[in-house]
Amino acid sequence: MENDFVISDYALLPQDTFTYIGDAHNTTSWIDHFVSSCSVHQAMLNMDVLTECIKSDRRAVAVSIQCSHLHEFDDEVMEPQPSRIDWLKVTAQEKEDYYHKSKNLLGQLQLPTGFRQCQNFNCIDEKHLEEIENLYAELTSALLAAASSAIKPTGKKNEGKFNIPGWNSVVKSKHQIAKAAFRLWVNCSRPKTGDIYRNMTETKKDFKYSLRHCRKNAEMHKANGLAAALQADKTKKSF
Repeated sequence: MENDFVISDYALLPQDTFTYIGDAHNTTSWIDHFVSSCSVHQAMLNMDVLTECIKSDRRAVAVSIQCSHLHEFDDEVMEPQPSRIDWLKVTAQEKEDYYHKSKNLLGQLQLPTGFRQCQNFNCIDEKHLEEIENLYAELTSALLAAASSAIKPTGKKNEGKFNIPGWNSVVKSKHQIAKAAFRLWVNCSRPKTGDIYRNMTETKKDFKYSLRHCRKNAEMHKANGLAAALQADKTKKSF
């Protein structure tokens, strides 16, 4: 403990923990840490290294925190961010509804007179700056409310999650094989030689090669996916 901070992972994880595996020599090291305040450290229930997650050389670290033990603050609660709107997919009727709703909401705003009458282009008057910030917040809130009311959300459930074109057809099976080999290697006390060690390194390299291939040829896999979907759609219509 130093300056009221604690390296929490040293206190909660076993001494043989590792969070990094070097591809060159398959060396392991513990180079990622949780530095916490005393109150946060005391609220931690447990911590674990997710050794099965092998998407990179680093291993993710998960921690469970009992939030009821933390101090409560009266800061303003942030509203959830709205979903992005793909305007290319918005229908003509939705655009028309959005126009009228936004016009109505914007027409209800009261423009402050202070900064409107100010002639100083480099004004730093705190009251004027506050009026501008408040007006900006009201403008964006009105536009977001109009969009939420007029436009139906089109986002998919898995939008924003880990998604690489070609993953299912090229990478998924190799990822599962590499994960199983890595789990076996860990359960066998991480040997540095032998068949288990060799299988772990080879399956990991195979997985990473496939992943690089997918990222490099993302457009090709997108096109293949669209072609397969179109063909499937034509097959359905033919019945």
